[in-house]
Amino acid sequence: MFTIIGWVIVAGVILGGFLMAGGHLAVLVQPIEVLIIFGAAIGALVAGNTVKT
Repeated sequence: MFTIIGWVIVAGVILGGFLMAGGHLAVLVQPIEVLIIFGAAIGALVAGNTVKT
């Protein structure tokens, strides 16, 4: 439960600070970057583990 609360606080502080600095939230929505990051993470996971893991 505290982990979820912690993540909500972290996300709120980061987004709040970004908005207070004059940023626009639409800039943060980058689907191609998400695809690249998650693709690289999944590829590293597959390459770094055996089938039994």
